[in-house]
Amino acid sequence: MDRVFAFQRAHPESLYLRGIDQSFYAYKYRGILENHPTILAAGSSRMMKFRAPMFGDRADAFYNASGMLNSLRDVRDFCVSLPPSRTPGVLLLGVDLWWLNEHVPPVFSFDVEIAKGAELSFDEHIIGIRWLLNRPRLFARQAISLVRGAKKTAIGISARERGGGFRPD
Repeated sequence: MDRVFAFQRAHPESLYLRGIDQSFYAYKYRGILENHPTILAAGSSRMMKFRAPMFGDRADAFYNASGMLNSLRDVRDFCVSLPPSRTPGVLLLGVDLWWLNEHVPPVFSFDVEIAKGAELSFDEHIIGIRWLLNRPRLFARQAISLVRGAKKTAIGISARERGGGFRPD
């Protein structure tokens, strides 16, 4: 993640999206720690429509961490885990209706999800290699893309393959 954020600082037009897993929580949470926004959009993926330019002269103070919270339990765990020095001045929180239904259990655990990709893991590399070897065409395309240096602003398999992903804001 440190390398991703360093690259995105140097290339603001870049997009990040892995293909092997969806590390939304880890990426978005580290983005908050990295960017120290004073205006933060968080909550369900519906909040992803908020973009920095919508905040005019305060655009540099904005960060969109939407998709990182998917239950009221996530909101609580986020509030507890966020260092006081990173508390935003304004929090725009998007809540889906089913979050209020006690019969719909949370699918993810915030603490487990933000820990993904925190350290280099030999096991994760093996899982990634196995995943690619089970997809020989994708593996070949990715190898060629990396050798040729194509899509230099796309970080991750999904970003290179589909042209989408998370922007730095």
